[in-house]
Amino acid sequence: MQENNLKKNIVAMIIVQFSNYIAPLLVFPYLTRVLGLEGFGIVAMAMSLCAIALVFIDYGFCLSAPHWLAKNKNKKDEVANYVGAVYLIKVCLFLIVSLVILFYLNITNKIPHDPALQFGLIASIFFASLQPSWFFVGIERMKHVTTFMVAAKLSYLALVFLFVKEHSQISTVFICFAISSFFASAIGFYFIYKEKYWIAFPHHSTIYIVIKNSAIFFISRLAVGLYTSASTFIIGTFVGFNAAALYSSAEKIYQAGQSVTSPVSQVLFPYLTRTGNKKVLYKTVLLLLVPLVIGVSGCIYYAENIMVLFFGTQFSDGADILRIFLVTLLFTFVSVNFGYPAFASVGRVDFANKTVIFAATIQVVSLIILYTTDNISTINLCYSILFVEFVVMLTRVCLFFVQVKIQSSTT
Repeated sequence: MQENNLKKNIVAMIIVQFSNYIAPLLVFPYLTRVLGLEGFGIVAMAMSLCAIALVFIDYGFCLSAPHWLAKNKNKKDEVANYVGAVYLIKVCLFLIVSLVILFYLNITNKIPHDPALQFGLIASIFFASLQPSWFFVGIERMKHVTTFMVAAKLSYLALVFLFVKEHSQISTVFICFAISSFFASAIGFYFIYKEKYWIAFPHHSTIYIVIKNSAIFFISRLAVGLYTSASTFIIGTFVGFNAAALYSSAEKIYQAGQSVTSPVSQVLFPYLTRTGNKKVLYKTVLLLLVPLVIGVSGCIYYAENIMVLFFGTQFSDGADILRIFLVTLLFTFVSVNFGYPAFASVGRVDFANKTVIFAATIQVVSLIILYTTDNISTINLCYSILFVEFVVMLTRVCLFFVQVKIQSSTT
């Protein structure tokens, strides 16, 4: 029965992740042709800034909250208090982060000074930060996430196609994104109450506990953001809008590939937290790895055709970037599943956090070397990410099996 629910939750999350990354793959080809290479580069940089902001506002709740909810979902009064604490912290962090972003945008010329663009960006961050995906992952009701996320992505597609018609309408892209994020958040809140849960104003003690328990997850997510979400922003800052456009377009295809597999780890995390069933982990990884290798191999061969097909002839130079990302995809698949889900099964989630922080340290050193030697480029940054993901994968797999061996020797 439990494995049957697990399969349903995995399918639901695959649909969610598919919509998360396929929607951009549908809308970005349109935007690249309407906005041009430079205009799309500005959008990519602003989206990267949005993603960085969301890492700070999330404060690791996407990991810590499902972990807590999986153990306490039947204690509804405590859940209401916990959820209230999460949202209160998120709102406070949003206010701080939005002020920092507005300050940055108004003292630099990295992104055009456009009040409408700034409003759309801040509104997008706010409504996206409210989406309660983490809540439904924790209580293992992923079908609701599917409903509100797919509705949001479809509305975003429709709004962009309807209202973005000229190369100067960069701000309109973000206003459309803000509206679709609002829809997702509103529907998500509706489902919280439909499931007979609610949001309560939290006790001071709960706020303190939530902040304390999420701190290590936040550091972990911040470390991940350093070599994922921030990359487009770094390239746009040091290389230019055109380079950011090429990098971001290739990255979107890479993320679309992740959308097929990452829901597995999201669903396995609470499941393995409860059951510790390692055989399900092994079986799932092996079952998906073979078709993933075959698919990646074909995409590497046709990388240039894929870039031209999705984004236009101006983006053919991004083929080599895409090839590196595709190889990276194989490492991240193994790494993600042998991260939080695997370590949850042996009661050492802290190891997953520590390996990410270790990886971020390597990435910081790599960026410093690239900067001091004047070698920051899209290709070099991609190779740096490839190396980091490989190190994370190798470290996690080794640590996990060491823990399994220790546990088996003490039982």
